[in-house]
Amino acid sequence: MIKKILIILFFSLNANAALEVTIAQGKVEPTPIAITQIFGADSETARYGNTLRQIISNNLTNSGLFYTVNEDLYIQSDNLVEKVPRFEDWKLIKAQFLLSADVSKTDKGIRLRMRLYDVFNAKEIEKLQLTIPDDNLLRRVGHTVSDIVYERITGETGYFDTRIVYVSEIGPLDQRVKRLAIMDQDGHLDSHQFFNRWKKFGINSAFRTK
Repeated sequence: MIKKILIILFFSLNANAALEVTIAQGKVEPTPIAITQIFGADSETARYGNTLRQIISNNLTNSGLFYTVNEDLYIQSDNLVEKVPRFEDWKLIKAQFLLSADVSKTDKGIRLRMRLYDVFNAKEIEKLQLTIPDDNLLRRVGHTVSDIVYERITGETGYFDTRIVYVSEIGPLDQRVKRLAIMDQDGHLDSHQFFNRWKKFGINSAFRTK
């Protein structure tokens, strides 16, 4: 009986006008992730932590697959690198994942320790410790952590630690000066560098601009 009714309805609609059906792509809701303060032992390492946190949050948010839970909602504000989170507190603010990290100085340079937690399953799913010689590589660390978080949660390869080579042009229209440059994928001003020495960067002469 149901099949007969549907068939009659279909032909009835077509008798009066053409029926157009559009199937749109399903909407993907961003995954809520809480990123705690990246703790530092002093004002300098705290500044490094703030920079890293901003880079990671921007990367994940700009991917369209995540959004960072508002820090004002956080119930627990501890360094959770060596301390088990109170998962119920993070569930209350609907965070599905939790990232916590700290920065310190060692004899070898600047050390970052990071922990990623699955809030709903109440377990650690990723940890990382790395050291860089100085703060010139700080942005690369932020992109590397972003890639690790992205890959661990989505299962897809991250792309945040990617650099883009481009040709910069400045000067009047009849006297343009072209220079080969490189920048991080997010286009941040601090990441822009010009290739002043071709051999130093391994750039083939075919890339040189006239």
